[in-house]
Amino acid sequence: MSSLIELLIATFILAIGLLGILTVENTALARSYDSYLSSIANIRLGNISECLTASTDKAEYKNWDMENINFLPNAHSSLNGNKTFTEVLNDI
Repeated sequence: MSSLIELLIATFILAIGLLGILTVENTALARSYDSYLSSIANIRLGNISECLTASTDKAEYKNWDMENINFLPNAHSSLNGNKTFTEVLNDI
């Protein structure tokens, strides 16, 4: 009888340990995805800054907002409050 209780306690401790490992793995995956999105955002910002510096032709970067929505689905691509990047360019 006592060995059955010991087995039950050992199984319970093992289950708690496995749940902890799964939690750590899930957190690592979420941080990895956040890092990926941050890298994409940095690349996109470098892209638009190069376009703004190198060219005065608005046609080259007019679709920047829509491209950001495709690359970063949860991102908000707006500057100056509620104005999109294209609207800001039109004000210039």
